[in-house]
Amino acid sequence: MAKHIKVLSVVVAYNPYRSGFFPRCLEALLEMKLDNENYQIDHQILVVDNSSTDDTRQLVRKNFPRIELVLCDNIGYAGGNNVGFDRALAREADYIAVVTHDVTVTPNWLLNAVDVAETDKRIGVVQPLLLLWSKKDVVNSIGNAIHFLGYGYAGGYMKPVAEINREAITDIPYASGACILVRSQAIRDVGGFDEEMWMYNEDEDLGWRMNLLGYRNVLAPQSEVYHQYEFSRSISKLYFMDRNRILVMLQNYHWATLLILAPVILLNEIATLALAYAGGWHREKLRVWRYFLRRQSWRVLLIKRRLRQTNRIVKEQVIVSRFTGEILFQDVMNPVVKYFGNPLLAFFWKICKCVILW
Repeated sequence: MAKHIKVLSVVVAYNPYRSGFFPRCLEALLEMKLDNENYQIDHQILVVDNSSTDDTRQLVRKNFPRIELVLCDNIGYAGGNNVGFDRALAREADYIAVVTHDVTVTPNWLLNAVDVAETDKRIGVVQPLLLLWSKKDVVNSIGNAIHFLGYGYAGGYMKPVAEINREAITDIPYASGACILVRSQAIRDVGGFDEEMWMYNEDEDLGWRMNLLGYRNVLAPQSEVYHQYEFSRSISKLYFMDRNRILVMLQNYHWATLLILAPVILLNEIATLALAYAGGWHREKLRVWRYFLRRQSWRVLLIKRRLRQTNRIVKEQVIVSRFTGEILFQDVMNPVVKYFGNPLLAFFWKICKCVILW
């Protein structure tokens, strides 16, 4: 007899019709296959509109009457998804699917993702195989990597799909927030996205917190979705990505790890400022520093840190074993990173992992 599973899919929207991908995203979610010999999925779709200034609300109501629409103030990508998490928990959903508006799911992605999640109650987050919409035989992400300096990037980016092992369920540092299936019980235990981050790196932070409480982040290689992915170097994105990677480190690392990493973290801050001046985004970098000079920022940070470190059950040695000392992402690769930064940082991190015994 097929097992009954409740899933709520959450799509956060902010002027999504400008891109042209949003209707395709919703259509694909409505056309998913929801049953097989093992599972019967009760599926609902929730669009959280973050105060769009275009015609999103009217168009969703007109063209997608089967989809629930929630209107809220612009509370960021993290906050918008947390609205969906709260709805899912209140309705006692077993899982929550987070899907960005530029993702097109395949008919069987959810069934395949649920099949993987059901193999182990310790699996907190499942990421499907993310493929590029523009090059459907090429990988966007097979699970995202965490650099020990807090940088997160897409693993396996631009790798041919033919080279991917489609049989093995693989543990990954964290799942790309473009499309994930999250266990509701894990959200009850770990909490949702960190709303202070607003957007970017909230998926890295969630994956790290999952590991701290003993949950697994895994790749479901037979579950496929397509991502209309474009790496953007917008100024606002650089601010949030740089600030949030520091927040992720300060809140989630063990204090002893922060102590041994402190010299390299400080050197990296100086190098980043130099790169920011060269790249024309130094004002945003200085804005990051101003954020961490505010007393209120540290008050909030320390409260969250105390909670996470008090509740953690997994040793730091285990957590950092999957972190890397290299940045292997083509869209940010340059000779300085490739021939100077990566070798030095990889060597330093190799030594650090031998020292981190707590």
